[in-house]
Amino acid sequence: MPYSAYDNCQLPVCEISLPEIPHKTPFLRALGRAVSEQRERRRLSSAALAAAVGVEEERIRALERGELDPGYELLLALADALGVQSGVLATRAEELAQEMPPDP
Repeated sequence: MPYSAYDNCQLPVCEISLPEIPHKTPFLRALGRAVSEQRERRRLSSAALAAAVGVEEERIRALERGELDPGYELLLALADALGVQSGVLATRAEELAQEMPPDP
């Protein structure tokens, strides 16, 4: 299991949850697409990527649909598992966001 900053937590409850986003933003949709592109380029399943970063597969799927804000630590873990720098994902997401139509 990957190391987490929360591994040494002294609080009674150490769980953190990643917030579900009620409305997809263009950037989150684009970031999800950028992650999906890199995952598919490396011929990884969403389950394999989830295992590599230590999250449930549904988190990867929600991220790729633009329904999950990954946060900084997960973004770094995703980039590492995909063999790219986090800036590559962010730059591609910015490009895709400019091409995407606004949400209905």
